[in-house]
Amino acid sequence: MNVSIYRCFMVFCLLVTPLQAAELKPLNWSQLLPTLAPVDDPFERLSQSQLDDLGYYAGLKNDIQITRAAESDHHSLAEREAELQGLAAALAQQGVDVEAILRQRQPIIEYRMAKAIQPSQQHLGEPVQLSGYIVPLKYSSEQQGVTRLFLLPVNPLASIGHDHSVPQPNQVVMIELEQGASAIDFQRRYSVSGVLQAQFYRQQVTMPDGHKQLIESSYRLQPAASQQLVITRLD
Repeated sequence: MNVSIYRCFMVFCLLVTPLQAAELKPLNWSQLLPTLAPVDDPFERLSQSQLDDLGYYAGLKNDIQITRAAESDHHSLAEREAELQGLAAALAQQGVDVEAILRQRQPIIEYRMAKAIQPSQQHLGEPVQLSGYIVPLKYSSEQQGVTRLFLLPVNPLASIGHDHSVPQPNQVVMIELEQGASAIDFQRRYSVSGVLQAQFYRQQVTMPDGHKQLIESSYRLQPAASQQLVITRLD
């Protein structure tokens, strides 16, 4: 379900039964990142120009392999093979072993995905407190209040130009409210308290300029037993 972000409520006060303050663990967003064994990522040492050349090399090599399999266009094939060799030689002069780096591409892709998506196990099942910006996902048909939302460390609704970047999934928390919150200012920061759970969720959101952005989360905040989520405006 796409939710337009043109709606913006200016005053917020959600009355809920609070968790005991002594039980809460205030967390910053970096504490939601997983602890992974470090790996050597050779791509991080490359300049943008070298990354561009490497991407072109990989695409050209794949094109050559397809042409060989089709057994066609041999004249063009010779030209592209010469271009491929020249590109590899130019990168080698810069200290870049193209084939060695490309052999590491898939393991590095998998590592980066785990680093972006995998939740930290450290605080799961604990009552925590996080601060961030609210992105509405679903509204109550009766009360017209927000019943499902994302909490993020930055405000993606304040996108500038064509910059529609959003945080990686393990820096996003999904929250559901039994009673919709009907007065939220989406440009303000909020503190949310609840029990942290690992749960992957994704939803497409319509940004203020009409751009549709897929946002994913690796966490969910749930109310503790016999209690409710606590949401407090900070600014």
